[in-house]
Amino acid sequence: MGTIFGKFGSNKYSNEAAVNQNFIVPLLTDFLGYSLAEIIPEKNFTIFDVPCNRYKKVRSDELPKNQRPDFVVCLESPQNPKFVVESKASNEDLVKHKPQSLAYVIGTGVNFIVSTNGTEFRIYYANDLVFEAKKH
Repeated sequence: MGTIFGKFGSNKYSNEAAVNQNFIVPLLTDFLGYSLAEIIPEKNFTIFDVPCNRYKKVRSDELPKNQRPDFVVCLESPQNPKFVVESKASNEDLVKHKPQSLAYVIGTGVNFIVSTNGTEFRIYYANDLVFEAKKH
């Protein structure tokens, strides 16, 4: 993460949209090599069902905007999601938003979640934190 925070560490993010455009998208494209076509924003991602219990599901297009993942990285097609990217404003605590991210795991069927507020970067495998980096 040293190289990444070296590039983005001095950035100030006023809101979640700034984190998305000035950190997430350049990180995924410039550093990790994904194309823009593979980074599906929430408004373009395929509708999915979020189970409420064993009998009831809610369609993702019926959920409020803030209950859908910011980005889903898909390879080859939107039907092949690999991981969810959830960003928050720089003053937001990522740990408090973990339940929201877990709903995306269930709904999209992927286990990897990237969560960031521009100063912290976390990767979860469902419930398990597998990587964490913080800007000093």
